[in-house]
Amino acid sequence: MDQERCLEILKGYGVGPLMLLLIEKFWDLAILACHASGYYDKLFNAHCGVTQGAPFLPCIFNVMVDTIVREWLHEMLGPDAVRTGMGKRFTPCCLFSTQMMHCWHPGIQS
Repeated sequence: MDQERCLEILKGYGVGPLMLLLIEKFWDLAILACHASGYYDKLFNAHCGVTQGAPFLPCIFNVMVDTIVREWLHEMLGPDAVRTGMGKRFTPCCLFSTQMMHCWHPGIQS
């Protein structure tokens, strides 16, 4: 996952500038190491992907999955499928984290 594109998508979802700055700085300053069989590899800075462990990361994962599914629906079924779901079936989407709650439903402007 491209982190810059992820921040653009999160901004489009209505994530505020302070939260975007927090996420961006978290990614910029994070130093990671691969861990396998009790051994750690060399430290590195990741410039793509999403790490595990921060409270807001499950929400980012959900937003990215939602974005991918919407794009797939748009490509396969046309722009109306993005608004209405597949056919007449649609389940409203609610994403929770300690910092925000975002609910999406077609026809409701947030």
